[in-house]
Amino acid sequence: MQHEVLEQIRGKILVSLNCEIIAIDGTNRKNARGQYGCEFIAEVKEKSFDLLKEIRQANLGRFIICEGKIWTVEDADKAFESGADSIVIGKAVTSPISITKRFVEQMKERNHEKPVLCCR
Repeated sequence: MQHEVLEQIRGKILVSLNCEIIAIDGTNRKNARGQYGCEFIAEVKEKSFDLLKEIRQANLGRFIICEGKIWTVEDADKAFESGADSIVIGKAVTSPISITKRFVEQMKERNHEKPVLCCR
């Protein structure tokens, strides 16, 4: 709990300094919480829409862009409902390999017994 309070204070200080961008160190160094950047990013991704709501509710007066994990129109709706002012759609529309993989996985989930062929 103490770390959460400190992070909120740090976030408000950064906003009060009019930072235009707040970045996360994704290197192999540990942060103040003793986590590696990749561990922190995984944690944030796990609760991304909840975090987005918290940021919006903090009323920091900043434009919020949600990037990542937007694979469907429903995801986009959820991002906007959670407080995003804008969204960035990447692999969901630009990566044929990701699009095909997602499509095939969804077909498997539906237990279709007929083959799904993928062409390049």
